[in-house]
Parts: sequence; structure tokens; C-alpha cells
Amino acid sequence: MTRPQFTIRAFILAVVVLLVLYCNSGVYRPLRAPNGTRSQPVAFPNSQTTPLGSYAIAAGELPGYTGWGRPEFTLAGYFTAATPKGDTISAGDPYIIELQCRGHADCQTPSYFYVRAYGPAILTGRIEARGKGGYRALLYPVDPGVYTVEIVITISNPPPFDVFPLASKAAPILYEGYLLQDFPTTLTVLPNKMDHFTKLPVCNAADLLNDRSIYPHERARWKVVDQIRSKHHQSNTGDGTQVTFPAYQQSYNSLGVVADYQFHNCRLLVIPYRGENVTFNPFLCLQEPTHFILIGDSTMRIQHQIFQQYLSLPEMKHHSLTFIELYGGILRCNTYGPILEQELKVELERNSKSQAHRAVLFNTGLHDIHRLCGTEWEKDRRTYLTDPQLPCVEQYRRGLADLIHVVGTLPAAVKLFQTTTAGWPKYGNFGINWDPRYGQGLPLDASFVEYFNTIATTLLESHPYIGVVDGYWISLARPDNREIGPRAAIGPKLSHPGIEVVHAMVRIWSMVVLRNLCG
Repeated sequence: MTRPQFTIRAFILAVVVLLVLYCNSGVYRPLRAPNGTRSQPVAFPNSQTTPLGSYAIAAGELPGYTGWGRPEFTLAGYFTAATPKGDTISAGDPYIIELQCRGHADCQTPSYFYVRAYGPAILTGRIEARGKGGYRALLYPVDPGVYTVEIVITISNPPPFDVFPLASKAAPILYEGYLLQDFPTTLTVLPNKMDHFTKLPVCNAADLLNDRSIYPHERARWKVVDQIRSKHHQSNTGDGTQVTFPAYQQSYNSLGVVADYQFHNCRLLVIPYRGENVTFNPFLCLQEPTHFILIGDSTMRIQHQIFQQYLSLPEMKHHSLTFIELYGGILRCNTYGPILEQELKVELERNSKSQAHRAVLFNTGLHDIHRLCGTEWEKDRRTYLTDPQLPCVEQYRRGLADLIHVVGTLPAAVKLFQTTTAGWPKYGNFGINWDPRYGQGLPLDASFVEYFNTIATTLLESHPYIGVVDGYWISLARPDNREIGPRAAIGPKLSHPGIEVVHAMVRIWSMVVLRNLCG
């Protein structure tokens, strides 16, 4: 690098630092429940006293590879990367990376990837295949600062989705999780008009529902709002020298980074939680008793548990909540339609006082992918599938169509489908009791989830009365925030989002319901 080039880059970086420090952001002080433990991070008060630059994740501060078994073969080293617009952009502009695979016969066939960037915020991006071994990665940062950008190849040269489930004796196709050559790299985002630092209006339902014209990750991000190593962090649990399991779950005693899911053009309302000092409860707009019906697998069960805590407040007692679990997926649960319809009929009669308002949130996905596409479930599938030879994608399409029909017949004012969360993240996931003897093969990868979500949203296009809320992109960005138990069991860590992510998911669909019922 010549001296003039070095001087120009140094000057740009100095300007970035000064401008970023000039722009102020909200300080987050963890709330404390009556027993002295931190409550769940459902809301982040807006203050204007802490420099934005104080909260930025440094390179290497989030985990990458953390110890699962992975194969030697990978195409990672055959890729080169180029940034047509350079590695310095203005906030709000897309960051584009052109990728090209050369030098191996498998370069001509599609591969799967994972994209993440972190700094003042945690972002995920998407990969567009452009043919002949070429791809384009896109990220949408809006917070100024310096980001670490990672592109990981998860599976090199996988077979098509419609050949799953594979034959029982077929060799497993194992997750790789290797950084592409030229990564990680650094992105510098310069301040733009500062308009995203002003107080934003409260989100409308349309702001929160999925829209085919824009991907969810293009309109929201995980903003870093607290960092334990920052001098601005303030502990609410004594002198901060102790370690507790709840604080580990909430990142205070583990990664030390707290993030809030924030939309670019609007803000989510604070959702009350028992033990928090919340001055305004948005659910008070519901004058009539409301029956909330949640249908789904274990991730929906976790949301049900959180929403139960909301409804435990005295002013919420006249509302009711039902959870119907689809353990094992839609087809395995029932062979399905009549049983689900009967169970829903019973619940509607039991909660007949809630005739005025009903809201339904439903999903089926993770269990379906595992049970329908996984080789290890071959014998189990024969007990409930009428045509077990069909590809798993077609089985899912048929089962979900039946579920959509059942939900469509419900007398409910609001009906929402939540896209399936990005399950089985390995790159970036930490604190797992990995078994070093095995890798993890397809279909247990987020690429399958994205494909199944495409099937779901395509089916729902002919049902405009059912809205779609995001569960995929919001969780894809956060492999670091997963459910963890005292024994660090691998199942929950790979299957379920963590506290921050699940609370954000609940806040989003709750607000859509309130906007529809209250205006």
C-alpha cells in the first residue's frame, strides 16, 4: 500500500470513528425482577446518554467454529470474493459481495452458505446464485461503524431437495461450516442522514407482516444495546461478581453482548412482563375478552410459555390462551385434519366467553423437516404416511395445505402463519455438549428451513386472509442466542432460539394482533 493510500484510509477511518461517537444511541439497563434476578429482555428503554461507539462487537467476539465434527472436503478454498462498491459504504446502502468458485468440477453445482456481519449490530444476509459457480451476497447495514463480515460454506454440492429422504444406506451429507477464502473481512459503514437515530413511529401491522417485495432482514436488525465489557454497562445484580444460570442464558455471564431487534422505519411497543416497571400496557386496548390460539411445535410451545407470563398480569386475566402442539410435524401428529378440528372445537367451546375476539398463530416446519426428510425416521414414517415414497417436500406441501384449510375455517379475526425458525445452526453456536465422534448431516440445516418456508409462503399466497410473520431471518442472524439448559444438551441448542430471539418473535406477532383488533 502506498503512503497516499494509507493516509486516505486512515483519514476515512478517523472520520468514521468521530462521527459514530457523535451519534448517540439508547442505553439499556437490564431490568430486575422482585427476587433480584434479571427479568427477560423484552424491552429496551430509549435513552440518549451513551455513545453508540461504546457498543460494538469486535472481530472474534462472537463464536465461529465451536467444535462439532466436520468433514475435510469443502469447496471453501476455491472461492474468491470481490466488492464492486468497495469496503466502505454509507448507512442504508446495500453491501454487495461477488463470489466466484473456480478450479473444481463441483463449482458448477449449487452450494449452501451462511452470511453474518457484526459490529454495532448483528446482521444476516442472503446469497443469490448467478450460475457457473458465481454467487452474490447482500447485506443491509444501517448503523454506522466497523463490521466483521463472514461468509461460510455450509454444504458443498448438495443434492436437490426433492431427492430427500435419502436411501437408508446412503452416505450422510455432512455440514462443513468453513469460512470462504478471503473471509472474514471488514466493512466500514459511514453515517448517512442520521434519520434512523430520530424517534421512530410505532409499527403498523403492515410494517411487521412479511412482504414479497422486501426480505425481512432488509428492514430490521439486531442492534447492540448493552455490552458487559463496556464502561457504560451497569449491573443490577449486586456487584456483578457472581455467576448465575439465568444471567448466562441472557448473555450477561456468557457472551456479554445484549441486542434488541429493531426495525429500520418503526419501533415495536414495549410488552409488559411480570416484575417489570412498564408504564404503558398496550394490551389494555383490548376491551373485549380475547382468545389467543397457538398451534405448532416446540418453538411455538416456548412462545406460549412466554405469552402466558404476559397474561398473568392482573389486567390481562379476562383473556384466554390455548396451545395445540404438533409434535412430530403436521402429518405425524394426526394423519391429521379431523383430530385437529375436533381439538380446536373443544377449545373454542371451552373459551366461549371469548367470542368477541380470536387470534390464531400457527406454524409447522422443524419437526416436519426432521421427520419427513431424515433417513433415521424411515421406519417411523411408514406408520403414518399413506405414500412414504413421495419426496419429503411434497409430503410437507400436502400436510401444510391441510393445516391451512383447518385454520381457514376457524372463526377468528386474526390469522397468522409464522415462518419456521432457522434450526440447527452450527457455525456461531456455542456452549453445546458436542459429540466429537459425529458430524451432522442434511436435512438438519437452515437451508432446508428456507426452502420449506418458500413452500409455505407460496401456498399462503392463495389465502390472503392469513398474514405471515417472520421467524426465519430474525433467528438466522443469531446462532449465538439459542436455548440452553443446565447440561448444555445439544437438542435444545440446535432446535430452539434463545431468550432474546423468542421474545422478539412474540413482540412482533402480538403487535400485529393488537393493530388488527385495536387499530
